[in-house]
Amino acid sequence: MKTEPQGDRTPHHDATRIHGAPHFRRFSFEQTLEDLEQAVRWIEGHGRSVDPTRIGRYRKDLRRAIEQLASGELKALFKSGDDAEKGKVFAAILTSQYEVGEFISIYNGLKTLAASVDQHKLRALLSGPISYLDEAPSSAAARNTAFELIVAARLGEIGLKPALVPPADILVPFRSTQLVVECKRPQNLGSVEGNIEDAFGQLRERYGTTPTPSLRGIAAIDVTKAVNPNFHRLRAASLADLDAQLGGALETFARKYGGSWLSKAPPGTIGVLLRISMIGELQDSQLPVYTQNYLFISLARPGSLDNEVTRELYGLMLRPPVWKRQGPRESLV
Repeated sequence: MKTEPQGDRTPHHDATRIHGAPHFRRFSFEQTLEDLEQAVRWIEGHGRSVDPTRIGRYRKDLRRAIEQLASGELKALFKSGDDAEKGKVFAAILTSQYEVGEFISIYNGLKTLAASVDQHKLRALLSGPISYLDEAPSSAAARNTAFELIVAARLGEIGLKPALVPPADILVPFRSTQLVVECKRPQNLGSVEGNIEDAFGQLRERYGTTPTPSLRGIAAIDVTKAVNPNFHRLRAASLADLDAQLGGALETFARKYGGSWLSKAPPGTIGVLLRISMIGELQDSQLPVYTQNYLFISLARPGSLDNEVTRELYGLMLRPPVWKRQGPRESLV
């Protein structure tokens, strides 16, 4: 008979919110292009060809940005152009800066854990449309895979050893538990609840096929496209303001959709991890900054062992990403 882990939670307590640390990428265009090439070589080194159309477009856009920045044209256009002009002129550059930021996040987190990565996922990673603006449900597989790899990369960066082995999206041992993570990326706000219910359903299946008391589950939801379908950049006075706005967007999402998570999540599910990523525009430089942020909604009962697991796990996830810890290479774009 199949059994489910009971977990240590109750439907009568309020979910606990744990904010993540902001992850900003303010490297120069030159450094971004160099890191993209390293990521491409890493993928190709594992026997997977890279889609020349998509990567070629990002290379072209970044090289153009390097030239325009050197000539002063880029800053002049940002300072003098109205919003419509900025959007038209910089759409390609901002798209490439954002998409490359996603790739590099994966590369930095997983480059030392290549053996744990399903090679088919690497092959799928760089396919798909140039921008998520051009994405349809039928062409969303590449970015859905990218989200799984981004979550795995964060876990890898904090010293864990995630495995991307089907049917689960991510499996990772943590202390005395085995964590299973199911990742979803809703295409619009209308599909949010269905995606979360799908994640809970997949966790329920995992508990049934792997009946072990130590198995615990997390539903990871990338809200980026759902809350920013038109790929608007986020204006901010400073990095602290940018962080506050991103955190506020995640809190708003959690308040709107999270009221039923505690009752709908199957026993053994200890939390929901929300993630958002965007391009920010800072007033001090008026140039793009790739950024991502997380909010963890703990479903574990306060004071329980599961609650200790969630807090310890997320405490580790507060560590800055690898590229930020390297320090000296970081510079204002």
